[in-house]
Amino acid sequence: MKTYKNQLSILSLIVGLALISSACSTQTKEKEKKLSDDFEQQKEELVEKLESIEEDIDDSIDEVKDNMNIDEGPIERNFEKTMSDLEDRKEEVGEALKEVRSSTKKDWKKVKSEVSETYDQIENKFENTKEDIKERLEEITNS
Repeated sequence: MKTYKNQLSILSLIVGLALISSACSTQTKEKEKKLSDDFEQQKEELVEKLESIEEDIDDSIDEVKDNMNIDEGPIERNFEKTMSDLEDRKEEVGEALKEVRSSTKKDWKKVKSEVSETYDQIENKFENTKEDIKERLEEITNS
């Protein structure tokens, strides 16, 4: 009788451990899926953010090119540095996009941190360049 009770206890313990193991495995899989979804979502959001500023830079480049086409030497020279700055910002965004798109879940935290910092720097430089464009255009129209 005692052996039977021991066997039942062992069987109960095994079943209990199997259930716990199964529950932990399910939770781990759900957590991995959530992390994967978060990674993909965060990656897509950062790509969209970078693509948006890239479009803004392209628009500003077009605006500067239009203003350079006035065919007046001093005006064109006035915008050469601005064009160079905009092209530098676009190149920086392109590099950041490449880095984000090629990132993996394994290196995501590092990439996200670096690219977010780079994005903030690009955005600040771009805002300064846009302000510079605005000031130069005002100077030209007031001359």
